[in-house]
Amino acid sequence: LILAKEGGLLLHASSVSDGGRGNVFFGPSGSGKTTIARLSQGRTVLTDELALIKPQNGRYQVYGTPFWGEFTPGRNNAHAELGGLYSLKKDERNIIVPLDKVRAVMALYRCVLFFGIEIALLRQVLDTCCALVDLVPVYELHFRPEPTFWQVVN
Repeated sequence: LILAKEGGLLLHASSVSDGGRGNVFFGPSGSGKTTIARLSQGRTVLTDELALIKPQNGRYQVYGTPFWGEFTPGRNNAHAELGGLYSLKKDERNIIVPLDKVRAVMALYRCVLFFGIEIALLRQVLDTCCALVDLVPVYELHFRPEPTFWQVVN
């Protein structure tokens, strides 16, 4: 609740820092979040289950969380500046499709973890999703379960 009031989100997502750029890969269970983390050798996996996104100095930071995940050794709260959000779709090819703001907000909102059903909280989460997609590009990532997907992400 405090995070939401501060303009942040707790997202069902994996997050990977690549050269200091935070990439968040989100989707429902089975969409490939853990697979993405597993295929990210040579990069810093922040989390493979829950990503914490917070505004800081007019930008967004993504933080690893100590709660869940197979690929977060040490649970060290590493973070990176958020550079891209990717809605996951397993596919036979690796492509990214930019999402317009409405589709981006809808996809993101479905993966936000929040507690309670008070209207003010739901509105705050929606407002945060809108603000986030205004600053950070959101894509649909169609990917094969092999490391070559990084070629289209980069």
